[in-house]
Amino acid sequence: KRKSGSVSHLVFQPTPLILQKVVSRTIKKRGSSGDGKRGSRLVTPSIFACWFHDLLTAMAMCHSNHIVIRNINPDQILVDYSGVAMLSGFNRSIVLHPDDRRRQINPLKSARGAKDHDEIPTDPFIAPEILLGSSRYTKETDIFSLGCLMAQILLNKPVFSGKDRASKIGAMYKVIGSPGSTNFPDGKRFPHYERTKPEKKYKRGVEKAFQYLLKDSGLDVEGDYLGALDLLEQMLHLDPAERITPTEALQHEFMAKHKDKIKSAEYRKQFVKDWMSLRDSVLLDKDPSKTG
Repeated sequence: KRKSGSVSHLVFQPTPLILQKVVSRTIKKRGSSGDGKRGSRLVTPSIFACWFHDLLTAMAMCHSNHIVIRNINPDQILVDYSGVAMLSGFNRSIVLHPDDRRRQINPLKSARGAKDHDEIPTDPFIAPEILLGSSRYTKETDIFSLGCLMAQILLNKPVFSGKDRASKIGAMYKVIGSPGSTNFPDGKRFPHYERTKPEKKYKRGVEKAFQYLLKDSGLDVEGDYLGALDLLEQMLHLDPAERITPTEALQHEFMAKHKDKIKSAEYRKQFVKDWMSLRDSVLLDKDPSKTG
């Protein structure tokens, strides 16, 4: 037990970057040819895969210790001098009650009443059940938030945006589908569903939507990012019970290929080159396309 008056601390080594600085400095595709050459983006395929793996590993560790992170935002993610991404911002995290550690938490049971209808969540990576009225953050809300964050890094723009509750959840419905008999039917029972009810039904199509959004990006989706869209699709389910866990995500084909690649000295050298280019671009205001 903690002694009376004692305080617990988390100590991080000095880090040159927070992820928000990278997200804020969007680098447009070089030229108009759409060749997608390395250097036309700050976050290259090697960095994207490494950071994805770093953050999934950190989340899996938290969840294995029954910690729900809650606050997964780029301004709470540190990147150290080696280019390793680390979670921070645990001031809003919670430790699950022992009764909740071995069961699926039903977000509908903690849904807020109509008196809270004017409260609009501002988190850009918020899970849909929170927008619909749940007040309970879970491991499933964590994985959805991380999926939103990684999707934003891949797309160079927020995947779900809106000025109010209805527009935010509406943007989600267009990608992850609206509540229906085969897609989170309980979604219609949340207190904010009627106020945010879409004008038409939307079918789930995460990977298809991302392929459309990336069609003019110049990225080699079938090469460097093969499997990444499928992994994001499994993270971004409307139904919390259908979302992949961090441990399962680390065993996904995309992560397995990444772990095979890091055995290669050439791949590790490429990561170092890419990381130094990104670091200099953000910290020293250099153009990464002009670094050799």
